[in-house]
Amino acid sequence: PVNGWRLSSTAVPPIFGTNKINSTSDGQYGVFWNGDITQDPPTGIIDAEYIMLLDTAFDLSAFPSVNFEFQQFGALFVEKQVVEASIDGTTWVEIGNNTDMGMYTAAGGSAFPNPSNRSYNVTKAFPNGTVLSAVKFRFRVFWGANVPASNKGIAYGWFVDDIKLTEGQPNDLRLANAFAIVGT
Repeated sequence: PVNGWRLSSTAVPPIFGTNKINSTSDGQYGVFWNGDITQDPPTGIIDAEYIMLLDTAFDLSAFPSVNFEFQQFGALFVEKQVVEASIDGTTWVEIGNNTDMGMYTAAGGSAFPNPSNRSYNVTKAFPNGTVLSAVKFRFRVFWGANVPASNKGIAYGWFVDDIKLTEGQPNDLRLANAFAIVGT
């Protein structure tokens, strides 16, 4: 595609020069950048939304707590970079985002560490009692309503790789207390 998501082992958004993600597998990865890469500089697409859907449904119903983990590299300007999950393929719930990574602007900031390990709890994103027998996941980049029109469409890029689902601890707080306070 001319813009949006692609799977690659060589594609790199212009701001990163030749720096691709240093993921554990060091193979193909998902990479996003907004703009027509045949133009110099690439022209951003205003009010775009780009989705990379993992087109497999996972049965997580046997597990009391499941984490969605992956490695990433990139930088955040004013766009939203989120991971979402769905149990019906049409209604999507945000399970995590990159707002804690900070913006990379003229005022400061930087690209994310290469790579950054991310883990989002899938189970906690849904109401108690939700049956997680056919969960799908997607990565989504979009620009919010509060972004000035002059900044919509500007993005640095986002690499994702080494996605995995892991069984989490259903009693995280109790275990954290045991290790930190009791020492067991």
